[in-house]
Amino acid sequence: MTSTASAGQRSETSPAGSSRGGVRLAVAWATNFMIGLALYMVTPLMPSIGDDYGLTPNGMGLMATSFSVAYFLAALLLGSLAGKIGQRRMLVLAMAVFALANLGTALAPSYTWVVITRVVSGAAAGAASPTLYALTSLMAPPERRARWMAVTVSGLLSALWAGAPIGAALVDHVGWRAIFGAMGVIAAALVLVNLKAWPAVVPAPEGASEGTFAKGFAVVAVSVCGLWAAAVYGLYTFLGVALDQSSMDGATPWLLVCYGVGAIAGIFLGGRWSDTKGAGRTLTAALSGLAVLEFAVAVAFGAETSVGVGLALLVFAFAAFAAFPAQQSRLVQLFPQQVSAVLAWNSAALFLGISVAAGVGGAVISAFSFPWLLAGCGVVGLVAVVVSRIGSARATT
Repeated sequence: MTSTASAGQRSETSPAGSSRGGVRLAVAWATNFMIGLALYMVTPLMPSIGDDYGLTPNGMGLMATSFSVAYFLAALLLGSLAGKIGQRRMLVLAMAVFALANLGTALAPSYTWVVITRVVSGAAAGAASPTLYALTSLMAPPERRARWMAVTVSGLLSALWAGAPIGAALVDHVGWRAIFGAMGVIAAALVLVNLKAWPAVVPAPEGASEGTFAKGFAVVAVSVCGLWAAAVYGLYTFLGVALDQSSMDGATPWLLVCYGVGAIAGIFLGGRWSDTKGAGRTLTAALSGLAVLEFAVAVAFGAETSVGVGLALLVFAFAAFAAFPAQQSRLVQLFPQQVSAVLAWNSAALFLGISVAAGVGGAVISAFSFPWLLAGCGVVGLVAVVVSRIGSARATT
């Protein structure tokens, strides 16, 4: 197994292998972007869907929640299945279901069927996206693993920023059914592309052994992602609303740009630093920076100086998103024989952290203020630093 892995990974560094690796990265990015669109593009479509079915805002919320909950449960429960049946098979099956579910949404005769197809779509996405991370990590040259994973996760991150504007731009011209139909067709095409791009048998990472899987410590290790998500999305979820309610409301667009630029730079440089300086060291530094800089954003926001807030958001987002590829790369190093399961659990922890941030954050802002929420998120970031060190120290038995 190890010799096969070594040969496969070395081939990615040859001229032909490098070209093949570039194609695989492009496919992984596009697939993850499509999955992200299914989640983040729905918000601007909901008013049109509500009008067609005569729904209240509370009723429409079920559509978004159902996808996220199904994603979380699928990632949590199906994580080990990819390692048993093969990562390519899992990805192709999940994307085929994802395509059919989106086509089903486009043809839904009632809102009940919209919700059902969104549940199926979310479950398929929860199986597909972590499998993409596993494939990327296993097929990457060891010295470039984190950079490959950074490219893959940037597809989902790009959908976070692009999804809502794309949906808003299209819905008035083509309607929501055509948008879901197009996503289904594109996803079906990606089924064939992924079938061609990835090998049927994926080798384990070089040097992997058959050691005992310490599930308890794996849970500790992936909980870092949940804490990270709570700290980061506690800020991001309420940032636009908080800016609109402050004296800086006129600067909201460029302040969000500052955040986006920092995040993009962070995720790619975080991948590079993880490969060159070590994933554990990069993760500790990035999480520490996240925590300290979240306090800095709170102070700048309290002073309501747009330049100060812009700079603080830029460096905060840089540190925050540098942590993500480091976390994924570290999990591959700690649990090389359980890559698919652990990365799936990591994705489940991500969605759990985002959900907790959304639920708790609103209550904190109502009782106190946005800067106080940021201070609390900074504390969560410090907890993530401590937990990451515990997970690294006692990951295996």
